[in-house]
Amino acid sequence: MITVDSLRKSFGKNLILNELSFHIPVGQVTGILGENGAGKTTLFRIICSLVKSDAGSVYLDGININDSPDVHPSVFFGGSSGLYTRLTARENIAYFAELNGITGKELDSKINYFSGLLDMNHYIDRKILQFSHGMKQKTALVRMAVVNSQLMLLDEPTTGMDVPSIESVVAFVNIQKKQSKTILYSSHNINELVRICSRILILHKGVISADIDIDNIDKKKSEVVEAEYLRILKR
Repeated sequence: MITVDSLRKSFGKNLILNELSFHIPVGQVTGILGENGAGKTTLFRIICSLVKSDAGSVYLDGININDSPDVHPSVFFGGSSGLYTRLTARENIAYFAELNGITGKELDSKINYFSGLLDMNHYIDRKILQFSHGMKQKTALVRMAVVNSQLMLLDEPTTGMDVPSIESVVAFVNIQKKQSKTILYSSHNINELVRICSRILILHKGVISADIDIDNIDKKKSEVVEAEYLRILKR
């Protein structure tokens, strides 16, 4: 589904991605773990064509993203919701969905489903201007989910959320997983990654420094990942 081949990206003199390569097959939920500045968000922005790499390629279903503007994933960036504050949550979601050809009963059904899943029913028809950060994040997540892309990029989706909201996002991702969606999910929270991912890639100094198969770890998964992560950070 996703093949990243020798990606290189610098901002000025700062080398962010250094010949970065990995492959994610169809239906796998893969986590990206790395410290601040490791290049996680830059990687996501390159995959969804918001930033151009200096070298290397990204292939989605075997198609180079630079060769076809129509090839793109659904993407969610946890730091900024990008919502229209004068519209309600429902109106924000509907506007984006209609741009992607989803209307009528299909749209209503999807909004009602995801709103219930993420415990948003009590504010789905309120204006974004009144929302907390976590409420905005969940609205933006539903806005992405209604498009029903087979590939989702979730960059720190639980940033600024309380524990119940985080649990609803974990439930949301696990449902997408059961539907064989391919998901690339970044987070600083190792426990969160271990709960939803089949595999975790540790991004450090612009390269993948570890590729951990979570499904093959029998117990204490978080401890195994944390130990490997700390070992890499000390290099």
